[in-house]
Amino acid sequence: MIRKILIIPDCHRPFHSKKAWDLCLEIASFVGIDEIVLLGDFADFYSVSRYTKDPTLPHLLEKEISSVNAGLDDLDKLWCNHKKIYLSGNHEERLSSLILDRAPQLFGLTHCKNLFRLDRRINWTWIEYGHDQSYAVGGSKLLARHRPLTSNARSALLRAGCSYVHGDTHRIEEVHAVSFDKRDLVSFSPGWLGDERFDAFSYTLPQWQKGFAIIYVMNSSKEFHHEIVRIKNNIAICHGKVFKG
Repeated sequence: MIRKILIIPDCHRPFHSKKAWDLCLEIASFVGIDEIVLLGDFADFYSVSRYTKDPTLPHLLEKEISSVNAGLDDLDKLWCNHKKIYLSGNHEERLSSLILDRAPQLFGLTHCKNLFRLDRRINWTWIEYGHDQSYAVGGSKLLARHRPLTSNARSALLRAGCSYVHGDTHRIEEVHAVSFDKRDLVSFSPGWLGDERFDAFSYTLPQWQKGFAIIYVMNSSKEFHHEIVRIKNNIAICHGKVFKG
């Protein structure tokens, strides 16, 4: 039996690409998935970031949280009874950082898990952001985390000593290696689902690609195969079928 897991990279809601998001959901429905893993930065939390704000972008925290909940609602409507993992990213961490900096007495009273209603949603698990963050995708030998272990993909794989998928970089990258004990290792990033038009801090051409990934796990051995689905010009191809956003 093969289990199929949808890997959703950074969306930065409400600054996500609506067409890329819809394509991701359409293709996942077509493939027929068994589990969902969010790689972090599903939320942007632009309104509470330390950066200088762009006056043309929305600054209301309430609207950002509403957009995140709308995205989670989409997943719940399509896959209510499926296992879903939310890996927190550095953007989700912005809220905790603000509270610690401005009102430490309130730390713990307000958390992303509550704002995103994960305590009331079915089959959701939250995994905190941090240096030891990891999740075994579908119970396989592939680990998921938000940030890569180093900025260089190959050195990050060698440092990890295991196969892992990450978000954060917004790039589609893939590196393979064989360990001394003959394990076939891979480290990859499936891109992102954000909209680069809203990125206020890119002063050069962003080297980013839109996409997501599907992991195929063989239950008997915990081995896995992965497929990165690239979204280019609002078009994606999966299993020989063309999908248009």
